[in-house]
Amino acid sequence: MKRSSQQNLFDQFPKRGRKQQRPYDHFGGKYFENYNPQVKRPMDSKKALHVVLKSSHAKGARSFKNKIYEQSIWDMISKHAQINGIKIYEYANGGNHLHILLRATHRDQYNRFIRTITGLIARLVGQIRKGFAT
Repeated sequence: MKRSSQQNLFDQFPKRGRKQQRPYDHFGGKYFENYNPQVKRPMDSKKALHVVLKSSHAKGARSFKNKIYEQSIWDMISKHAQINGIKIYEYANGGNHLHILLRATHRDQYNRFIRTITGLIARLVGQIRKGFAT
């Protein structure tokens, strides 16, 4: 009998024991195959959130780094952060994306802030007026 045609006994049966848990420092879709959350994602009001707002349309003349838009975007973000009670620790403009390190005391404040600035930035950079389709 040839050795290559011989089956390995350990390959025939599934391994017993506990299912392997994801490593602490790993994240990805592979680990969330059966993920169906029943509660909202927890938000700690004492810790900062790193938010990245990315746009695939922010290229060339529509870039967030454009001289026309850069200061307006920062003014808009800082104004609405103050209105919604959000504390901004750091801000970085990457041209086609924005990094914001912020802290919100309530989820409602955060939701209002994000919805407001994303809509206003899209209208500013896309040069779209409210109430008119593109």
